[in-house]
Amino acid sequence: AFAGQTRAPAVKSAVQPQVTEVARGFNMPWALAFLPDGRMLVTEKAAGTIRIVTPEGAKSAPLGGLPKV
Repeated sequence: AFAGQTRAPAVKSAVQPQVTEVARGFNMPWALAFLPDGRMLVTEKAAGTIRIVTPEGAKSAPLGGLPKV
């Protein structure tokens, strides 16, 4: 590490991001990946689980049969 190492230039934009909450109640959501049919795979860091979430916000139970996260 050295002085000024994290002084990367900021990118300025006039576009305002739009945030849409699809689902809630996760235990530290960590990452998501979109599936071809519009559903999402959502990982929960604290629980070490992965769930499927529909575009309407329905959450599956934690998926089983996966390696320990």
